[in-house]
Amino acid sequence: MKIRKILTETSKIQTLNTSIKNKINRAIYRIVGNKYFDKIPLQDIFDVLDKFDIVILQEDNSKWSGILVGRYGQTYFPVASKNSNIGDVYVPFKNTLLALSWYKMQSDNYEIVSYMT
Repeated sequence: MKIRKILTETSKIQTLNTSIKNKINRAIYRIVGNKYFDKIPLQDIFDVLDKFDIVILQEDNSKWSGILVGRYGQTYFPVASKNSNIGDVYVPFKNTLLALSWYKMQSDNYEIVSYMT
């Protein structure tokens, strides 16, 4: 029975609407565009996605919980609708990821680039 529910949910939620993605990108840019940070503004970015009922996922499609390490890095997070959960697992969008890159400069400030692909 659970497998049938997973297959049904997977077929329902597949893509993120382009106009929503554009709105999210504009909101993320208002946070990170042309600014420097003393820490990576991860929660601010996640708050934007939360307003659009989107959750960030880890590799097993459960809600992301973790840390970012290093003076520089780049990662892509799968994302899903909050309504796509089946227990603790979500059905990720097939057409988008959250891109995030960071670089800690000599001034100890971070330069951040983030957007929905």
